[in-house]
Amino acid sequence: MAFDRLHTFLEVYRRLSMGRAAEALALTQPAVSNQISSLEQEFGFPLFVRSRSGVRPTPAADSLARDIAEHVDALGQTLAERRTRSTALSGLLHIGTPAELFSSVGPRIVGAFLGTDIRIQAHFGGRAFLRQGLEDGSFDLALMASSPPERRFGSERVGGERLLLLAHPQIRDALRGRKVDAQALQTVPFVAYNAELSLIRQYFLEAFQGTCQKAARIVVPDLRNVLAIAAELPMWTVAPDYLALPYVASGRLVEIGPALTAVNPFYLVWPKGAPRTSRTMFARRAVKDALISTGSR
Repeated sequence: MAFDRLHTFLEVYRRLSMGRAAEALALTQPAVSNQISSLEQEFGFPLFVRSRSGVRPTPAADSLARDIAEHVDALGQTLAERRTRSTALSGLLHIGTPAELFSSVGPRIVGAFLGTDIRIQAHFGGRAFLRQGLEDGSFDLALMASSPPERRFGSERVGGERLLLLAHPQIRDALRGRKVDAQALQTVPFVAYNAELSLIRQYFLEAFQGTCQKAARIVVPDLRNVLAIAAELPMWTVAPDYLALPYVASGRLVEIGPALTAVNPFYLVWPKGAPRTSRTMFARRAVKDALISTGSR
């Protein structure tokens, strides 16, 4: 049973479409259909229910995918890595990432490619933007704060962040002698990353077992600017440690709340399956090694 046909089966299974699988594999749709039909004839049972909107896996296909996916993916990676060792590394690599995260880890990532002819194009955006870029093939890799659950994506944890409760020194002084809790903090102005107060609510829930009911005085959808504002104006905020620690070290911001034990992971994410080029296979390994070896928490 040829590896190519099993690889094609997994692409169709993950993408729920022979057309999208054909695009990913750089094949024609009839070629993909013929490979699936050949597998079905060999097994003696149908793998997919065809419809105008795509395909639906049968229970037999679910069972087959569970049995072979890990082995087929591993073999595909091994073959790609062997090609990497014998092929010049060049071309353009597209990486999607939150802008704030790239401002911290970008130099490590770029440094991993200095010995190659690979060029890097970074694309900045939030979760929906990053997932869309992976789905439509615009990105080879993405750094995300959560691993997409869809089976067509592969992922590996490469770091994490802890949230810190930070304030301008004037806010620390204003709260001196008072218990710093959810109630006290809502009596002084604060700046937030979004109107939903996602980071602040997460911190309040773990640190104070409470929530923040007050609206932020300022909302800025860029954590770097959130920190800059809190450092210049008498306000408090919640931000990840990888961006905040330089402000703490310089004394421009001070920690005023308990340290959290929970770590929010972030992941290196890629579309499973084809195309496995020497460039993308090298990039996955290089980015992972660069982030993990430099202690990206």
